[in-house]
Amino acid sequence: MLKLTFGEQASILPSSWDETGPDAWQLLRDLVRYPVGEGKARALKRLTGLRWWQWRLLDESQLMTLNEGTPWLAIIPHAEPFRNRVRVGFGYLYMPLPNFENGSGIGYTLADEYFDQWVESGDTDDALLLLATLLCHHKRDERVPPRSREQVERRAKRLRSLGPEWTAQALMYWMATREYVHETYSSWLFQKAGEDESGQAPQGFSLGWWGLWMDIAKDGLFGTVEQVHAAGFHELCVYLVKQEEQARAQRREMEKMRMRTQK
Repeated sequence: MLKLTFGEQASILPSSWDETGPDAWQLLRDLVRYPVGEGKARALKRLTGLRWWQWRLLDESQLMTLNEGTPWLAIIPHAEPFRNRVRVGFGYLYMPLPNFENGSGIGYTLADEYFDQWVESGDTDDALLLLATLLCHHKRDERVPPRSREQVERRAKRLRSLGPEWTAQALMYWMATREYVHETYSSWLFQKAGEDESGQAPQGFSLGWWGLWMDIAKDGLFGTVEQVHAAGFHELCVYLVKQEEQARAQRREMEKMRMRTQK
């Protein structure tokens, strides 16, 4: 908790993005529309509610305290979009729900690839491709997932006029989504160590998400590869977890049988 006192004026500053309420979007705009130091200073001024003449009276130690006391005022994981829709052309495009709850298999795969590209390059074009994957039309209140990489690339060209706060929001959203997915499914689908309690790696993930979707399509439960791509991401993951759970149970039984035969 950071308390700001200026004369007789005192206020408690937020300690997270969640506490900024309706000011979050403007704070994000301040952060990303100006050079790093100036952007943070403008966001802090907005956060404190000080006027410019009051802000200029703060000394270096006070500014440092404000800066160090707000480490969250940055591009960090945040699951809830600050703005969940934007008008493009004659219609609206919508961000997914927190944790990609209404996202698709292909949507997650493409978004994850574009995010990795951005991590490596820092290129705003890669961040724009991530945003173009996340922003989708709705049809009868249902999210319409992207069909292909080409469709995403075409959409990205239409989004170039959006402010940098939109790509920043996409990055923050995907950081949080990836964390959630790894926390939820990592021990089943892609452990860092690549091993379960039997000492064997989870099957299938060496081929990546695309390979997993092809394997699911072969099972036939979700239909063709295209239908698997359009299916709910978490629904697909739950199916994979159940498959892996059965595989591990079988391996445990086989190990028990092997141990009995050695006695």
